[in-house]
Amino acid sequence: PKAVSWLLRLGAHGSRRRNRISRTERSRHAILAWRLERPYLIYCAACGAVTASLLVWNLVKGMQNNWNLPQWQHHRWEEVTEVSIGVLIVAETLLTMCVLGPRSFFSSGWCIFDLCVAILTVVSIGYGLEHLGRNGEICEANVPLLMLRFILQPGRVLAIAASTYRAHQMQSRVHELRVDFGALPSSIEDFSGPAFESLPELA
Repeated sequence: PKAVSWLLRLGAHGSRRRNRISRTERSRHAILAWRLERPYLIYCAACGAVTASLLVWNLVKGMQNNWNLPQWQHHRWEEVTEVSIGVLIVAETLLTMCVLGPRSFFSSGWCIFDLCVAILTVVSIGYGLEHLGRNGEICEANVPLLMLRFILQPGRVLAIAASTYRAHQMQSRVHELRVDFGALPSSIEDFSGPAFESLPELA
């Protein structure tokens, strides 16, 4: 009876552990399934295009303003775009860490780079929210935070471009591994052709 009771407790503990693992695996599967779909690649490309446009916009505005940072003008649409892109970048980094796990995540140079960009992006989000909380255009800028944003923007473009490339490579590999079951032989006699005569016999 004691042995049976011990086995029952062990089975219940194992069942709870399997349920915890299955929930984690389901979450990872859902994230990977989304990243293997073509809309995800389009989403990455769109984020990259918007981020590159913001970088070009700030370069043009800086040249027109002679890089007078204390008098830098902040437009509401610009800050809304900055905050939106920043939230997406931070979310993508956290999801990647969830899929890979901390050990694999921190063993990748690209993942560490993405994490650094995400941390700086959090600061940029706070800077953007500060301006969104005020009315009209702000002419007085916080020079250190504005410089941080200028440093962040090229890194952010590179991070999104790298993510888009990795998503494209991953989807291409998965596409190559797909099997067309409709093209497979429908009966055992179909395996007796010349193409299969040279296969070694199974022991």
